[in-house]
Amino acid sequence: MRVNTWGIGVLVVAAVLLTGCTASTDETSAPASDCPELKEGATVDMSAIAACGTETLEESPGYASTSSEAGIVVKSRRYNPAESAMSADLPTGSMIIIGEDTWVKPVSGEWQVGDTGSADAVVKSLSHTAALAVTGDPSATEVGPTGEYTVTGTGERLGQKVYVLSRRVERPRTEYDQVYEITEDYVVLAATISGRVGGQPIDDSFEITEWDVRQDIVAPL
Repeated sequence: MRVNTWGIGVLVVAAVLLTGCTASTDETSAPASDCPELKEGATVDMSAIAACGTETLEESPGYASTSSEAGIVVKSRRYNPAESAMSADLPTGSMIIIGEDTWVKPVSGEWQVGDTGSADAVVKSLSHTAALAVTGDPSATEVGPTGEYTVTGTGERLGQKVYVLSRRVERPRTEYDQVYEITEDYVVLAATISGRVGGQPIDDSFEITEWDVRQDIVAPL
């Protein structure tokens, strides 16, 4: 059985982005003075990154992202913060969220209003994920990251300067490397994890593929 890396707090990402779309600024924003300083050689607590990047995410006209496991894209998402809208394509189907309204579509089915009580297991699962996203509950997708990371360098992604944050985790039967690429205003543009967890290999990644580009997300029904 493949290890569920999302459950060990590996790639923030969707949790960070969903928080930026659905949670209020008062609940998630952190004062600038509380945000970690990003400079080469610095050690930062990753738990602060999501809060510090919330305002930037909320002010963006839109962005899109993908998540991959073993090099295969398993999740594609688009966001329109101004309209509290998100669309997502997963292996089991698709979902659209606009405000508090949700719609889901199994791979072999048609669009329908989200129904967490559906007798169809796929519809029920997609609807449950969409409902959690509406509430801003990070358990809808990834668990947010914790722990200390070192700023090991800088680079560029999507035309923006990024700081490279890295750490290596070593425990019995578990060793993996995590790398985040974060902008000066604390947006995670990319993240990777590679190694072994519980003896099982992992090689997963996340990246924002479009940044500050409006995403037109409309109700399918």
